[in-house]
Amino acid sequence: FIGGQFTVDKAVLTVTADDQSKLYGEENPTLSYSYSGFAFEEDETVLDTEPLISTVADQTSEAGSYPIILSGGADNNYSFNLMEGVLIIQKTTLTLTAEDKERAYGEENPDFTFTIAGFVNGEDLSVIDTPPLGSASADLTTDAGSYPIIFSGGFDNKYDFFYIDGTLLIQKAIQVITFEDIPEELRMTEEYSLIASSNSGLPVSFSSSDMAVANVDVDLLMILMAESVT
Repeated sequence: FIGGQFTVDKAVLTVTADDQSKLYGEENPTLSYSYSGFAFEEDETVLDTEPLISTVADQTSEAGSYPIILSGGADNNYSFNLMEGVLIIQKTTLTLTAEDKERAYGEENPDFTFTIAGFVNGEDLSVIDTPPLGSASADLTTDAGSYPIIFSGGFDNKYDFFYIDGTLLIQKAIQVITFEDIPEELRMTEEYSLIASSNSGLPVSFSSSDMAVANVDVDLLMILMAESVT
């Protein structure tokens, strides 16, 4: 009988990092991994040194995909095939609420402003790559009424936007009409040209409150009875 040597190779364990996800600004979830390839119904409790798991991402990392990395691991009976996972960081949502505004008919629109909530890591609007812009369909000639104030166009690498519309209330303009005094003691059948103006620039029309006393034709006043005329 001639003696020989019998070699037993280590079994290969495949260690796979579990994929994870979170929102920007949150702490990393607990990183984990799973095994396949144990012999004799063994499990990780038989290993001399388990692999380490880590990622470069943290609370301040922008939205995107980051590798979850496995390293190390040692055992007398097993070698390790280490498979990376992925940590997906999703954008955190900011809630932007347009503030209500009002103006009078014929005036320019006011500046459109908003409040915003949802920032993390002590951040504020100054970190936003492209701030949203506000608009309304109303202009100088738009009738009195209510019109939506809409914000849109915001973009950032860390935040998404949820928009809540505001309201632009256009109130009727106050119109002041100035009349030139009508001469007293106008004689019957005497005619007088009425003169008046409005601060809006709109034309002023004339009428008689008592057709038996006076008649008005466009802006021409004719006295029909010898009474006070107003």
